[in-house]
Amino acid sequence: MNTNLSIKKLNDLINQNDSLIIAIGSEIYQTNKQLEFENNFSDFIKEFCFIDFKQASVYPFLDIKNYWAFFSRYIKLNYFDQKLDNSFIDLKNYLDNKNYFIITTNRDNSLELAGFDLNKIFYLDSKLNLLECSKKCSDELYINDDAILNMANNQKNLKVELEQIPVCKKCNSYLKVHQRFWCQVFIKDDKFLQTQNNYQKFINQNKDKKMLFWEIGINFNNQLTVKKPFWQMVEQFKKATYLAMNKKIYRIPLEIRSKTITYTNDLNLAIKNLEEVKNGTNRTN
Repeated sequence: MNTNLSIKKLNDLINQNDSLIIAIGSEIYQTNKQLEFENNFSDFIKEFCFIDFKQASVYPFLDIKNYWAFFSRYIKLNYFDQKLDNSFIDLKNYLDNKNYFIITTNRDNSLELAGFDLNKIFYLDSKLNLLECSKKCSDELYINDDAILNMANNQKNLKVELEQIPVCKKCNSYLKVHQRFWCQVFIKDDKFLQTQNNYQKFINQNKDKKMLFWEIGINFNNQLTVKKPFWQMVEQFKKATYLAMNKKIYRIPLEIRSKTITYTNDLNLAIKNLEEVKNGTNRTN
Protein backbone atom coordinates (compact mmCIF):
# COMPACT_ATOMS: atom_id res chain seq x y z
CA MET A 1 0.00 0.00 0.00
CA ASN A 2 1.57 3.27 -1.15
CA THR A 3 0.94 6.55 0.66
CA ASN A 4 1.11 10.20 -0.48
CA LEU A 5 2.62 9.85 -3.93
CA SER A 6 4.05 12.93 -5.60
CA ILE A 7 1.64 14.84 -7.82
CA LYS A 8 3.44 13.59 -10.93
CA LYS A 9 3.19 9.95 -9.82
CA LEU A 10 -0.43 10.50 -8.79
CA ASN A 11 -1.20 11.88 -12.24
CA ASP A 12 0.64 8.95 -13.88
CA LEU A 13 -1.36 6.49 -11.78
CA ILE A 14 -4.66 8.06 -12.82
CA ASN A 15 -3.70 8.18 -16.49
CA GLN A 16 -2.69 4.51 -16.50
CA ASN A 17 -6.35 3.57 -16.10
CA ASP A 18 -8.92 3.20 -18.86
CA SER A 19 -11.80 4.35 -16.67
CA LEU A 20 -12.36 6.21 -13.42
CA ILE A 21 -15.13 5.83 -10.87
CA ILE A 22 -14.91 8.83 -8.57
CA ALA A 23 -16.67 9.07 -5.21
CA ILE A 24 -16.88 12.65 -3.91
CA GLY A 25 -17.66 13.39 -0.27
CA SER A 26 -18.01 16.35 2.05
CA GLU A 27 -14.30 16.69 2.83
CA ILE A 28 -13.63 18.17 -0.61
CA TYR A 29 -15.09 21.56 0.32
CA GLN A 30 -12.75 24.47 0.95
CA THR A 31 -15.46 26.36 2.86
CA ASN A 32 -15.43 26.08 6.65
CA LYS A 33 -18.82 24.40 7.00
CA GLN A 34 -18.78 24.52 10.79
CA LEU A 35 -18.26 28.28 10.83
CA GLU A 36 -20.94 28.64 8.16
CA PHE A 37 -23.35 26.66 10.32
CA GLU A 38 -22.64 28.70 13.44
CA ASN A 39 -23.01 32.00 11.59
CA ASN A 40 -26.32 31.13 9.94
CA PHE A 41 -28.08 28.98 12.54
CA SER A 42 -27.20 30.52 15.89
CA ASP A 43 -30.90 30.67 16.81
CA PHE A 44 -31.47 26.97 16.09
CA ILE A 45 -28.22 26.09 17.87
CA LYS A 46 -29.42 27.93 20.97
CA GLU A 47 -32.92 26.43 20.90
CA PHE A 48 -32.13 22.83 19.90
CA CYS A 49 -28.49 22.48 21.05
CA PHE A 50 -27.36 21.60 17.55
CA ILE A 51 -23.67 20.83 17.08
CA ASP A 52 -23.25 20.85 13.30
CA PHE A 53 -25.04 20.46 9.96
CA LYS A 54 -24.88 16.67 10.16
CA GLN A 55 -26.68 16.43 13.49
CA ALA A 56 -29.21 19.13 12.64
CA SER A 57 -30.14 17.53 9.30
CA VAL A 58 -31.33 14.33 10.99
CA TYR A 59 -32.97 15.92 14.02
CA PRO A 60 -36.54 14.60 14.60
CA PHE A 61 -38.45 17.89 14.69
CA LEU A 62 -41.81 17.44 16.40
CA ASP A 63 -43.35 20.48 14.71
CA ILE A 64 -43.47 20.62 10.91
CA LYS A 65 -43.27 24.41 11.19
CA ASN A 66 -39.88 24.16 12.93
CA TYR A 67 -38.81 21.49 10.46
CA TRP A 68 -39.38 23.69 7.45
CA ALA A 69 -38.00 26.83 9.08
CA PHE A 70 -34.72 24.96 9.49
CA PHE A 71 -34.67 23.04 6.21
CA SER A 72 -35.77 25.91 3.98
CA ARG A 73 -32.94 28.02 5.36
CA TYR A 74 -30.55 25.05 5.15
CA ILE A 75 -31.44 24.38 1.50
CA LYS A 76 -31.19 28.04 0.57
CA LEU A 77 -27.70 28.27 2.05
CA ASN A 78 -26.37 24.94 0.79
CA TYR A 79 -28.13 24.73 -2.57
CA PHE A 80 -29.64 27.91 -4.00
CA ASP A 81 -26.95 30.23 -2.60
CA GLN A 82 -24.14 27.68 -2.99
CA LYS A 83 -20.91 29.38 -4.02
CA LEU A 84 -18.78 27.88 -6.76
CA ASP A 85 -15.88 26.00 -5.17
CA ASN A 86 -12.58 26.17 -7.06
CA SER A 87 -11.82 22.51 -6.34
CA PHE A 88 -14.81 21.45 -8.43
CA ILE A 89 -13.66 23.68 -11.31
CA ASP A 90 -10.14 22.23 -11.10
CA LEU A 91 -11.49 18.68 -10.97
CA LYS A 92 -13.81 19.31 -13.92
CA ASN A 93 -10.92 20.65 -16.01
CA TYR A 94 -8.72 17.73 -15.02
CA LEU A 95 -11.35 15.12 -15.91
CA ASP A 96 -12.20 16.59 -19.31
CA ASN A 97 -11.54 13.99 -22.04
CA LYS A 98 -11.28 11.18 -19.47
CA ASN A 99 -13.63 8.20 -19.22
CA TYR A 100 -15.26 8.69 -15.83
CA PHE A 101 -18.41 8.40 -13.74
CA ILE A 102 -19.04 10.25 -10.47
CA ILE A 103 -20.98 9.11 -7.45
CA THR A 104 -21.46 11.52 -4.57
CA THR A 105 -22.93 11.62 -1.09
CA ASN A 106 -23.06 15.43 -1.30
CA ARG A 107 -26.51 16.84 -1.93
CA ASP A 108 -25.80 20.39 -3.10
CA ASN A 109 -25.31 21.64 -6.67
CA SER A 110 -21.51 22.17 -6.68
CA LEU A 111 -21.04 19.68 -9.51
CA GLU A 112 -23.70 21.40 -11.60
CA LEU A 113 -22.22 24.84 -10.96
CA ALA A 114 -18.83 23.58 -12.14
CA GLY A 115 -20.35 22.37 -15.41
CA PHE A 116 -20.14 18.60 -14.97
CA ASP A 117 -22.24 16.42 -17.26
CA LEU A 118 -25.25 15.40 -15.15
CA ASN A 119 -25.49 12.14 -17.10
CA LYS A 120 -22.20 11.13 -15.46
CA ILE A 121 -23.30 11.79 -11.87
CA PHE A 122 -25.17 9.55 -9.44
CA TYR A 123 -26.41 11.33 -6.30
CA LEU A 124 -26.45 8.47 -3.81
CA ASP A 125 -28.33 10.40 -1.13
CA SER A 126 -30.56 12.47 -3.42
CA LYS A 127 -30.41 16.27 -3.82
CA LEU A 128 -31.38 18.97 -1.38
CA ASN A 129 -34.19 20.45 -3.46
CA LEU A 130 -36.03 17.16 -3.99
CA LEU A 131 -39.11 16.64 -1.83
CA GLU A 132 -41.20 13.59 -0.92
CA CYS A 133 -44.54 12.94 0.71
CA SER A 134 -44.15 12.81 4.49
CA LYS A 135 -46.41 9.73 4.44
CA LYS A 136 -44.42 8.15 1.58
CA CYS A 137 -47.68 7.44 -0.21
CA SER A 138 -45.90 7.02 -3.57
CA ASP A 139 -42.48 6.96 -5.23
CA GLU A 140 -43.00 10.41 -6.72
CA LEU A 141 -40.52 13.18 -5.90
CA TYR A 142 -41.32 16.87 -6.19
CA ILE A 143 -39.48 20.11 -6.91
CA ASN A 144 -40.95 23.29 -5.46
CA ASP A 145 -38.12 25.80 -5.27
CA ASP A 146 -40.46 28.77 -4.92
CA ALA A 147 -42.06 27.34 -1.78
CA ILE A 148 -38.67 26.58 -0.22
CA LEU A 149 -37.37 30.08 -0.87
CA ASN A 150 -40.61 31.61 0.40
CA MET A 151 -40.26 29.71 3.68
CA ALA A 152 -36.57 30.60 3.97
CA ASN A 153 -37.25 34.29 3.46
CA ASN A 154 -40.47 34.53 5.48
CA GLN A 155 -40.17 32.82 8.84
CA LYS A 156 -40.46 34.00 12.43
CA ASN A 157 -39.46 32.55 15.79
CA LEU A 158 -37.97 29.42 14.18
CA LYS A 159 -41.26 28.61 12.45
CA VAL A 160 -43.02 29.00 9.13
CA GLU A 161 -46.77 29.23 8.59
CA LEU A 162 -48.62 26.02 7.72
CA GLU A 163 -49.98 27.72 4.60
CA GLN A 164 -46.44 28.07 3.25
CA ILE A 165 -45.64 24.36 3.39
CA PRO A 166 -46.04 22.44 0.09
CA VAL A 167 -48.27 19.37 0.09
CA CYS A 168 -48.38 16.05 -1.73
CA LYS A 169 -50.47 16.07 -4.91
CA LYS A 170 -51.76 12.58 -4.23
CA CYS A 171 -52.75 12.54 -0.54
CA ASN A 172 -52.44 16.19 0.52
CA SER A 173 -49.94 15.41 3.30
CA TYR A 174 -47.11 17.84 3.91
CA LEU A 175 -43.94 17.35 1.89
CA LYS A 176 -40.54 16.81 3.46
CA VAL A 177 -37.00 16.79 2.15
CA HIS A 178 -36.05 13.59 0.34
CA GLN A 179 -33.14 12.13 2.30
CA ARG A 180 -31.70 8.80 3.33
CA PHE A 181 -32.33 7.42 6.81
CA TRP A 182 -31.11 3.94 7.63
CA CYS A 183 -34.26 3.14 9.60
CA GLN A 184 -36.67 4.28 6.87
CA VAL A 185 -37.55 3.40 3.29
CA PHE A 186 -35.54 5.49 0.83
CA ILE A 187 -37.80 6.45 -2.07
CA LYS A 188 -36.34 5.85 -5.52
CA ASP A 189 -38.19 7.52 -8.36
CA ASP A 190 -37.69 6.74 -12.06
CA LYS A 191 -34.93 9.32 -12.45
CA PHE A 192 -32.98 7.91 -9.50
CA LEU A 193 -33.32 4.37 -10.85
CA GLN A 194 -32.22 5.48 -14.32
CA THR A 195 -29.10 7.17 -12.93
CA GLN A 196 -28.38 4.11 -10.82
CA ASN A 197 -28.70 2.00 -13.95
CA ASN A 198 -26.30 4.29 -15.84
CA TYR A 199 -23.75 3.85 -13.07
CA GLN A 200 -24.06 0.06 -13.13
CA LYS A 201 -23.84 0.07 -16.92
CA PHE A 202 -20.58 2.05 -16.75
CA ILE A 203 -19.16 -0.50 -14.31
CA ASN A 204 -20.17 -3.43 -16.50
CA GLN A 205 -18.67 -1.84 -19.61
CA ASN A 206 -15.31 -1.22 -17.95
CA LYS A 207 -14.84 -3.93 -15.32
CA ASP A 208 -12.42 -5.96 -17.46
CA LYS A 209 -10.25 -2.93 -18.20
CA LYS A 210 -7.91 -0.97 -15.96
CA MET A 211 -10.31 0.80 -13.61
CA LEU A 212 -9.52 3.24 -10.82
CA PHE A 213 -11.89 3.50 -7.86
CA TRP A 214 -11.04 6.99 -6.62
CA GLU A 215 -12.34 8.48 -3.38
CA ILE A 216 -12.09 12.23 -2.81
CA GLY A 217 -13.06 13.51 0.63
CA ILE A 218 -14.98 10.41 1.69
CA ASN A 219 -15.16 9.72 5.43
CA PHE A 220 -16.16 6.63 7.38
CA ASN A 221 -19.78 7.76 7.63
CA ASN A 222 -19.96 6.66 4.00
CA GLN A 223 -18.73 3.15 4.65
CA LEU A 224 -21.90 1.34 3.58
CA THR A 225 -22.78 3.48 0.56
CA VAL A 226 -19.29 4.05 -0.86
CA LYS A 227 -16.38 2.28 0.79
CA LYS A 228 -17.66 -1.29 1.05
CA PRO A 229 -18.98 -1.41 -2.54
CA PHE A 230 -15.64 0.01 -3.74
CA TRP A 231 -13.65 -2.51 -1.72
CA GLN A 232 -15.72 -5.40 -3.05
CA MET A 233 -15.29 -4.34 -6.67
CA VAL A 234 -11.56 -3.68 -6.28
CA GLU A 235 -11.16 -7.19 -4.92
CA GLN A 236 -13.38 -8.70 -7.61
CA PHE A 237 -11.98 -6.91 -10.68
CA LYS A 238 -8.46 -8.08 -11.51
CA LYS A 239 -7.32 -4.81 -13.09
CA ALA A 240 -8.89 -2.48 -10.52
CA THR A 241 -6.97 -0.08 -8.27
CA TYR A 242 -8.19 1.83 -5.21
CA LEU A 243 -7.12 5.45 -4.61
CA ALA A 244 -8.30 6.92 -1.29
CA MET A 245 -7.70 10.70 -1.27
CA ASN A 246 -9.16 11.52 2.12
CA LYS A 247 -8.20 13.62 5.13
CA LYS A 248 -7.13 10.55 7.08
CA ILE A 249 -6.30 6.90 6.43
CA TYR A 250 -9.13 4.54 7.30
CA ARG A 251 -8.84 0.80 7.73
CA ILE A 252 -8.21 -0.89 4.39
CA PRO A 253 -9.22 -4.56 4.00
CA LEU A 254 -6.20 -6.84 3.86
CA GLU A 255 -7.42 -8.37 0.59
CA ILE A 256 -6.96 -5.13 -1.38
CA ARG A 257 -4.03 -3.44 0.35
CA SER A 258 -1.66 -4.38 -2.47
CA LYS A 259 -4.02 -2.57 -4.88
CA THR A 260 -4.45 0.52 -2.69
CA ILE A 261 -2.92 4.00 -2.71
CA THR A 262 -3.79 6.46 0.06
CA TYR A 263 -3.32 10.22 -0.06
CA THR A 264 -3.88 12.44 2.98
CA ASN A 265 -2.11 15.66 2.02
CA ASP A 266 -4.12 18.81 1.21
CA LEU A 267 -6.91 17.50 -1.06
CA ASN A 268 -7.78 20.85 -2.62
CA LEU A 269 -4.14 21.63 -3.40
CA ALA A 270 -3.69 18.15 -4.88
CA ILE A 271 -6.66 18.62 -7.22
CA LYS A 272 -5.35 22.04 -8.23
CA ASN A 273 -1.88 20.61 -8.87
CA LEU A 274 -3.26 17.72 -10.92
CA GLU A 275 -5.10 20.19 -13.13
CA GLU A 276 -1.87 22.20 -13.51
CA VAL A 277 0.14 19.08 -14.39
CA LYS A 278 -2.38 18.29 -17.11
CA ASN A 279 -1.96 21.79 -18.54
CA GLY A 280 1.82 21.83 -18.12
CA THR A 281 1.82 24.73 -15.65
CA ASN A 282 2.78 22.84 -12.48
CA ARG A 283 6.35 22.62 -11.20
CA THR A 284 5.59 20.26 -8.31
CA ASN A 285 7.50 16.98 -8.27
